[in-house]
Amino acid sequence: MGKTPSSLARRQGSWLAALAAALSLALACFQSLHQAWRPLAVAFASVPSPLSSRQVARPKNAAVTMRAALKPGDAVMVIGMNSPGWPTSKIAASMLNSLGYRARPVVSKATDQWAAFADSGIKGYVFGSSEPLPACSGLVLANEIGCPADKLVACVRGLAALGQLSRVALLSRPCVSGQAEVEAEVVEACERAGAEWTIVQTGNLRGGGPASRSKHSCGQEIYDAVQERGVLGPTAGIEEELFDLKQRGLRVGAVAGFGLGPFSFQVPATSRILAASALVESLSLPEAANQIIGTASSEAEEEPSSADWHAAFRALKEHMAYPYDILTSSSASASLLFCDLCRKILAGISDTREALQAAMRMKFDLAKEAGQLTLEYHSRQTKEKLNYLDYELHMRYFEAAHAEQPRHPGLTSQPPLSLTLQASRPHAPLPLPEAPGSVPPALTGGTLFLVIHAGHNLMNSDTGLLGDVSDPYVVVRLGQQEHTTPVINNDLNPVWSDSNQFTLAVSSGDKLLDLEVMNSNVFRSDGLGRTSLDFRALPPGIWHRRRELLKDGGQGELEYDVHWAPR
Repeated sequence: MGKTPSSLARRQGSWLAALAAALSLALACFQSLHQAWRPLAVAFASVPSPLSSRQVARPKNAAVTMRAALKPGDAVMVIGMNSPGWPTSKIAASMLNSLGYRARPVVSKATDQWAAFADSGIKGYVFGSSEPLPACSGLVLANEIGCPADKLVACVRGLAALGQLSRVALLSRPCVSGQAEVEAEVVEACERAGAEWTIVQTGNLRGGGPASRSKHSCGQEIYDAVQERGVLGPTAGIEEELFDLKQRGLRVGAVAGFGLGPFSFQVPATSRILAASALVESLSLPEAANQIIGTASSEAEEEPSSADWHAAFRALKEHMAYPYDILTSSSASASLLFCDLCRKILAGISDTREALQAAMRMKFDLAKEAGQLTLEYHSRQTKEKLNYLDYELHMRYFEAAHAEQPRHPGLTSQPPLSLTLQASRPHAPLPLPEAPGSVPPALTGGTLFLVIHAGHNLMNSDTGLLGDVSDPYVVVRLGQQEHTTPVINNDLNPVWSDSNQFTLAVSSGDKLLDLEVMNSNVFRSDGLGRTSLDFRALPPGIWHRRRELLKDGGQGELEYDVHWAPR
């Protein structure tokens, strides 16, 4: 005889009750172990910390004076905007400016400061320019992709030499290899300079766009950049927007992942808005001095306020034996994670079928909405590409139809339109013979159009260690005019795709176009080779693609397009 449904239900209920009782007992045991951990940590408080309490060798007779926290009106230098890891540094500069600090972000020569900072009053600083190094009371090191320790230490020493450096805030990602050594070097440099420090550790940095509803957020381009890289899949841009919509809260604790079998701790996500807020708030809080705080995002409707940061740093200082959060230790993290897992299992057992069905319906609705948003996004991208191609087609037709082609002595009629289009390809033009005794025409003015495309096989003037190679950019000079392309970090074969088009006014005395490839450094740039072009010798009215060997640049070459339009 088969078992009745009622007997099966009773047996399943007894199993679930036994499982719930076992999990409750395990939860109570791990909570007891966790409560016993804190007195044990306090008992060993006299053990030197691996970072903040270690003995630092200082120069003999060096006076170390710890300084006060910062206040509105102080100048703060921000490092990170002149690299691909710029978003958090830009957000931090905006926050500093709104709080009344004088933000001085470090930018490259090619940065359009008006486009970057609009009318906010923020003034960027270019290393190696004619402007002397500004005296700053604070320093925010917010490069998302990291920076060599020697460059960060050089920044700390340079500002400390001016006598006003009081507080340094460092953005660190423990999930990236080598960050522990960078932290140690920066802390040692701060202690030698008599400046207080704060290290803000984060997980994987995400978001920071308009969906966060923060007035300091970056533009839509941060979502588009994630979508183009496709790191998170075909809906990466939408997922970043959803992250900004939901993850606005603060969770202080471990941010470095570790493996412990089924209880492995994955690296959490940290909003760029949250990371920048931690860096900025730490400058003015006495409790944040010489502290390390791990920050991760959590679901919340509002961002943490200054009072929330004050409470977080105060709790961090009062309840910890080490400058590291106790939650970062493997055993404590494992116990808390296991307790959290037990709570989730118990909560799942008590859930009803209706709640599960409602969650499934909500998941289906969200997936449907995400699919619709993805289709709309790709449709918008396709329309933009079609409009661009249509514009390019009309421009090329216009140039071909109106190009002034010289008549060849062997032809009796003007070349057809197809030959005019072929004339835009790179070639060596045949000079027209001049009449005997003719006088060369006077040089005229006009307009020179230039597009810098790429560099090939450039020299390496950096260390070459761990991928540290030249950071090239191109300087364009014509007469008194000078323009620069953006800097491309660690690339000997760079390709420029934006801010690489220039329109130069040509006077009657201009004849040579000078192009020089430079290597961007923190304090002083060095040359990677140069080339010059007599543009007046080119056939006017058409584009010419050129790839020329750089003088004093080894085997390096520069590829560009040029169009000469005389008046």
